[in-house]
Amino acid sequence: MNTIRSWRTNPQYNAAIMFLGSIIAAVASFALTVDALILAKTPMKVLGCDVNGDISCSSVARSWQSNLIHLWGVDVPNAVFGLLFMGIFIGFTAALMFGYRPGKFVTALFSIGMAACLIFALWLLGVSVFWLRVLCPWCITMDVGITLQIIGYIRWLTTKEKNGRNLLVGSWISIGMEIIPLLILLTIVLLHLQ
Repeated sequence: MNTIRSWRTNPQYNAAIMFLGSIIAAVASFALTVDALILAKTPMKVLGCDVNGDISCSSVARSWQSNLIHLWGVDVPNAVFGLLFMGIFIGFTAALMFGYRPGKFVTALFSIGMAACLIFALWLLGVSVFWLRVLCPWCITMDVGITLQIIGYIRWLTTKEKNGRNLLVGSWISIGMEIIPLLILLTIVLLHLQ
């Protein structure tokens, strides 16, 4: 049992979960960025991830919610910013995996970034499911990546040592933090497909 406790509460293990989530989200951001560029050049193009009326990347990419920022007379796809932020998260989580211990200021900044990322991803998921009534496979992939980031980050924060002992030691709470967000995401997707 101590072996399980030691790897589950190891900061490098939790950083690896964040790193994996960041890689998944970065790949999804890249694919969404490429799709946005394809649609900018040929607006009526049918993308490879357009399966049917319920599962369609292009329907989501054509909505105004996919281009919230307007710079120099051009609508910039949200995916470009996702790619930028995922690059930052990849670098930070890689540093954590190799033993970097950030100070309180850096931890607070990263917490703000993670919270903003989560809120934005949840808003976009809500828009996709409840407003547009279309699922985008790359958007769902992005949400899975962000969910892994949040799980790893919460675990990383709660497994910091306080007075020589871990705050979270392989408990049911930590297992719930790993499983519940993924179950919620899966439930939303399944409810939409019915």
